[in-house]
Amino acid sequence: MIALLALESCDQRFLSPTVGNPRVIFCEMCHGSKPSRRALALEWIATGEVDMQRRTTVYIQSAQHRRDPTEQRMDELPVSTSRRLPRKSGATRKASPYERLKQAIMSGELPPGEPLVELALAEWCNVSRTPVREALTRLEQDGLIQRNDRGLIVRESSPEEILDIYDTRIVLESKAAAVAAERRTSIDLVAMRRAEERAHRVDTDDPHALAERNREFHRTVWRASRNESLIDLLERLNLHLGRYPATTLAYPGRQDTSHVEHHDLVDAIEARDPETASAIATRHFTAARDIRLRLWESE
Repeated sequence: MIALLALESCDQRFLSPTVGNPRVIFCEMCHGSKPSRRALALEWIATGEVDMQRRTTVYIQSAQHRRDPTEQRMDELPVSTSRRLPRKSGATRKASPYERLKQAIMSGELPPGEPLVELALAEWCNVSRTPVREALTRLEQDGLIQRNDRGLIVRESSPEEILDIYDTRIVLESKAAAVAAERRTSIDLVAMRRAEERAHRVDTDDPHALAERNREFHRTVWRASRNESLIDLLERLNLHLGRYPATTLAYPGRQDTSHVEHHDLVDAIEARDPETASAIATRHFTAARDIRLRLWESE
């Protein structure tokens, strides 16, 4: 079998016929003194040139002076001996059935109440029924689809659900703001200020951009809390909110009010005032809940 030696110290790549278990060899000198080259080697693996599931990693001291006599440079070998060609840098990974179906639900392409039939979805995703079945199981666990007497359907919307989602979000967001005020760093403040400014400058005629910049800002607050459990819960809650594509920021006057609240929230976090930060977050998301209910009633 062919083993691939990533000898980055001399900027050469080798293919080495070996007996037994193939090895991926990195130069220890590069690993110890050239972190950037080590990163390049890992990127090489990530692009698919090396299958780490079938190889072990071995370090050597000097790649340049320990070349085995049986080794040949890659460009000296016939093309037929190359086990795998590198992927093109611009190649994109095909979306999985789970990702494709989730995006269709979030965008409204698959509307609430839409029946989800395995065979039809498999043809739509151009895959067999097995990965579609697995994707539906995950989506049901995420709460994006549900079962009724007809089978699986996209989860339907209701004012009761909006209240449930926002009541939970108010608790989590206020807690995240309070913890961020206690744990934030100066770098967190820079990230929040920049996200706040980007949200303020966004084109108000682009609802998608408004929503994306708003999510970006609130994620900087979550990250400042340094509470992974809290962040995970908030991300999962975002999946449910994603089924309501209309953004509350498009509501008349909401964008300006939201910007003031964002600014005040960052001020409270900067001042390490958890009580004020929590109160601002509670007020901010209570207003968002009320607007969301008005939007649902007008649909």
